[in-house]
Amino acid sequence: MGYFAPIMAIGSAVMGYMGAQQSAKAMEQAGKSANDLAKLEATNMDNETRESAFREGENNQARIAELRAQMRSQGGSLRGSAGDVVGKVGGRLELEIMDSVRASSIAASARRQAGAMEEWNAKAGAQGKRISALGNLFSGIGSAVNSMPTSSPKLTSLY
Repeated sequence: MGYFAPIMAIGSAVMGYMGAQQSAKAMEQAGKSANDLAKLEATNMDNETRESAFREGENNQARIAELRAQMRSQGGSLRGSAGDVVGKVGGRLELEIMDSVRASSIAASARRQAGAMEEWNAKAGAQGKRISALGNLFSGIGSAVNSMPTSSPKLTSLY
């Protein structure tokens, strides 16, 4: 009976260590998944922005063409101040597209950085769990060794 409690204590320490290792691994996997999802979301943002910018550019060219056609149909010339107005409108529309693309690029970059930080935090947390688990394992083993009987029971001779 003297060795039962120390053996159980060692078994408990080992099981706790193994559970913490599995928990740390799951934490790391969750962090990696979060980072992968963030990268995917950022890529989707980039793709949507590119497509939107292309469509806006096409729409803006059509607006400028309509404006020119209206001016010509009314007998106006595209020289001088009328031409300047058309040029300024086109430039302003192009700047709006560029601003939208820049804002989306910043948001996508921030999402990527947030995902990378989630993964880093998960790795750091997992490392902390592993170190703590190792300390608990050694502590459990030490306690078990200290609780072992110091002398073996005396056996009596059957003769």
